[in-house]
Amino acid sequence: MQGNQESLKSDCRFMSGGKSMSRAKAILGTIGIVILLLGSAPLAGMQLGEMKSKSMDVIQNAESRTYRMIFSAPEIYSGEKYSYVVVNGADYYTMDKGAPAMPVAVKTFTFPFNTEISKVDCDVSGISTHTLNKKIAPSVGAVRMDSHIVEVKENSKIYASDEPYPQKWFDYRIGVGMQDGEHVVFLTVEVHPVRYFPASNIMESAEGIEINIEFEEKQSSFPDTYDLLIITPEKFSDALQPLVEHKESHGIKTILETTES
Repeated sequence: MQGNQESLKSDCRFMSGGKSMSRAKAILGTIGIVILLLGSAPLAGMQLGEMKSKSMDVIQNAESRTYRMIFSAPEIYSGEKYSYVVVNGADYYTMDKGAPAMPVAVKTFTFPFNTEISKVDCDVSGISTHTLNKKIAPSVGAVRMDSHIVEVKENSKIYASDEPYPQKWFDYRIGVGMQDGEHVVFLTVEVHPVRYFPASNIMESAEGIEINIEFEEKQSSFPDTYDLLIITPEKFSDALQPLVEHKESHGIKTILETTES
């Protein structure tokens, strides 16, 4: 543990020292503070103010939506033991404990509740390859802000693999909720502007990522009034049908709606 702390102190000295450009000082100073708080994975889950300047463009028609993200070239900072990656336009870092801490950009789209999202994919442009001198620092995962410096071990399976981490340039999830008193569908897309190949210590970066969404607004099947709304994945709809019938038999107007990813 003493050796890890000495390595961290050295990384902090590197991150906080000697840069003449004010922007570089701001970024490095922030990273140095986070290192002191979180140990060997300084960037995990933390949102940095300097990283909120992604360029974007939205094109929408009746049944599709395209969202473009443009990212700066990644800045790679080298500490005593690890490399640290900063990308303007990222919102936070991956939080899988022990896995490489990689920048993530997030966009949430909102659709009317009767929308069925049929396809989400992305087109990646301007891919560059970077050879690193040191491994990318592992993520500390989710920690309490009042925690002391913690020791973080690399996930040996991930760091020994030459599969990219993250595996895909993007991930997404679909959910439902309330917005301004209305039922809506939320589509949250997580974009990974850089991917890391740990075994070969190579990183790929994308200059642009275009998210393409296809959807259909269906005729609402809601009655004018109801007492109980059940929202479930379609695979559970048959199992929940007896509950719907039970509620209806007791005078509770019930509707079951499904949402699919």
